[in-house]
Amino acid sequence: GGKGAVSAPSGSSWVGATTLGHVLRLRGYSTAFVGKWHMGHPRSSLSAADRRRVQRTQAADWKSVRDVVLPEYRRVQGMVREAGFDYAERLYVNNLYPEQHVLPSSMLLHNVEWIAEGASKFIAMRRRGPFFLVVSWTLPHNPDAEDSLSGDPRFTPGGLWACNRTAVALAREAVRMRATRATRAPLPRYGHRHYPLALAWIDAGM
Repeated sequence: GGKGAVSAPSGSSWVGATTLGHVLRLRGYSTAFVGKWHMGHPRSSLSAADRRRVQRTQAADWKSVRDVVLPEYRRVQGMVREAGFDYAERLYVNNLYPEQHVLPSSMLLHNVEWIAEGASKFIAMRRRGPFFLVVSWTLPHNPDAEDSLSGDPRFTPGGLWACNRTAVALAREAVRMRATRATRAPLPRYGHRHYPLALAWIDAGM
């Protein structure tokens, strides 16, 4: 764990308490958290001026702020590990508000593929015992999902993801097509003569 790596977390009701991650880890589970951590965030070591500078930096100039952003991201990982999760990867802090992420604002997009790959990597790990995995998505909150679908899939709170951009673009286009077909397909066998669309969103995994 990252004991001592996080000081005075903001809005963290779990601090000092026993979490489900702690309990299951003591019982031999491998524990993991991937995605949106909605239980507070570590206080930044940066000044307000430095945070604003990072947030105003263009994505094309990522390298100029990388050495500032990555230590802040590792602080978030340390916080999640202290909450009982040994594997703390592909993390966002709360919803995607720029003031809570030390990252160029233009890089702050939903990236479900990045989250999903992190979860898949944990599941694929060789282990002897059981595991407990929380996957928490950033949708349906801001920013608009369409902006993220059209955005660069490399952009993540942990820096630039070395992904296959062509493959991700094709997958995102398939999502658009399926959503479009869903809004146009009636459900006659259920007695519906209109075009209903049912969406189920999970806000947070904890």
